[in-house]
Amino acid sequence: MRLYTAFPPSGSAAYWRALRSPSLPLEVLVLAVRSAGLDEAGRNTILEILIQRIQRSCEYWARCVVRSLSSGEHIALVEDLCADLYESLIRLWLDPHAHFWEENFQHSLLFQRRKIYKRFLLREGFDQNRQGKRIPRSLFSRLEYHEGVISPFETLDRTELYSLVQLLPEKLRTAVLFVFWYGWTEKDTARVLGVTDRTIRNRLRKAFLSLRSILD
Repeated sequence: MRLYTAFPPSGSAAYWRALRSPSLPLEVLVLAVRSAGLDEAGRNTILEILIQRIQRSCEYWARCVVRSLSSGEHIALVEDLCADLYESLIRLWLDPHAHFWEENFQHSLLFQRRKIYKRFLLREGFDQNRQGKRIPRSLFSRLEYHEGVISPFETLDRTELYSLVQLLPEKLRTAVLFVFWYGWTEKDTARVLGVTDRTIRNRLRKAFLSLRSILD
C-alpha cells in the first residue's frame, strides 16, 4: 500500500510508466485498478497490464493441465481454459472485497486456477474420476429435449450435471453412466447388466424424470 501511495499523480505519464514497470509487484497493480478516480479506459488499461504480466505463465499452466485430457482439441481447450481464467480474474480484481489479491497475488492466482480448472472439466464434460474421459454432449441434449419438451435443464449450469447424476438411485445412475459417460449403446449396456434393452430405456426415462424432480 505504501508503494502505491507514493506513486506519481493518477493518470500522468509518470504514473503509467510506473505501472508498466515489469518489476512492480502485481499486488500494487490490483490496488491501482481498484483506486478511486480512474475512468473505465484507465481501469481497462491496468487490467490489460495485469493480463500481460501473467499471460505466459497462465498459458503454460493451461497447456500442462489440458495435456492429460483425452481429447483431440487441445489447442481449443487451452484457449477456452485461459479465457475462463481471465474472465474470472478480471471480476475478482474489480471486486473491492477480494482483499487477498492485494496481499498475496501468486497464492490467490494458484487457488483460482485450481477452481477454474475443476469448473472447466465439469462444464466441458470431463469426468475427473476417469482420467479425463469426456461426457458426450448428447447427454445434455437428451436431458434438455427428452420427449420433445424443453425441460428445466435448458437453464441448468452444466457444471452441476455430474453432481446431480450422482444423486440418482444406483440402477438409474449406472444406466446413465454406461450410455452417456462411457459411450455404450443401450443394447451393450443391457447385455452387460443382464437385462433387456427395454429395461435400459425405462431406466433412462426414470433417470430423466428423477433429475427433473431434483431440480424442482
